[in-house]
Amino acid sequence: LVERVLHPTDRPWEIIDNVRLESVRALRLTRFYIRSVKDPYGQGVSLFVGNLKKGLSQRLYEIILLERLGYQNKWDAIEVIYYDFGSLVVIYSNAEKADEAYRLLKNSTFEDRPILAMILPRIKPEFILE
Repeated sequence: LVERVLHPTDRPWEIIDNVRLESVRALRLTRFYIRSVKDPYGQGVSLFVGNLKKGLSQRLYEIILLERLGYQNKWDAIEVIYYDFGSLVVIYSNAEKADEAYRLLKNSTFEDRPILAMILPRIKPEFILE
């Protein structure tokens, strides 16, 4: 068993061609697997939730969200709470759960006002032009 990580410039088809030229047995035993890689800039999906009541405690914001999301769509962490604006950012490690929470919150209201829900983009330093 030989295991290695492919570089972004490696092409699997060329690797298979080279292995085929060397050995038919090695060609039959060659496999490629895709593994998830941890994001060096942080994990998860950030979901901004706004248009809630201003100045509540963290526990009250959690209760408000759990009433609308249910425990099956609970977030993994609260990144920041903006008490003066009645908004917060929650983190999901699972993109499917984040998407479901986004849809539920987008169609929910709080005190007859629509809840503002936005999935925040992840901005990486190499994407910023100098």
